[in-house]
Order: sequence, then C-alpha cells, then structure tokens
Amino acid sequence: MIAFESADGVILQTSATETLRLANADIASRQPSSFSLMPSGLLNGLTPSQFADLYAYLKTLRAPR
Repeated sequence: MIAFESADGVILQTSATETLRLANADIASRQPSSFSLMPSGLLNGLTPSQFADLYAYLKTLRAPR
C-alpha cells in the first residue's frame, strides 16, 4: 500500500512496522488493488448494538493535527 507519494517516488507500507521507498524510475507499472486491507470477517459476531456502538465511537475520532 502506498503510504506516501512524492514527485520522485513512493513509500510503500509493507507491514505494520516496515516501509520501502521506491523511485519512480524503478516502478514498471501501477494498478489499483482488487482487495481490501480490512481483514475478512473482522465484524463477524458483532450484535447490531455492538456494531452501532463501534460506529458511534469511530465517528468521534478526529484526524491528528
């Protein structure tokens, strides 16, 4: 996943703690991913009430300044 893009290249997030810098000259092609970063089944098992609580909490979060 692209974590940062600049005029001369990109920084890829390769894991939770690892990144990799690639120069534009080293990139042969690019295409959108066909899969989500969200783990499959992550919300399975939540009751409608728990899901609503999670949604309400996420709406309170603000982007870092």
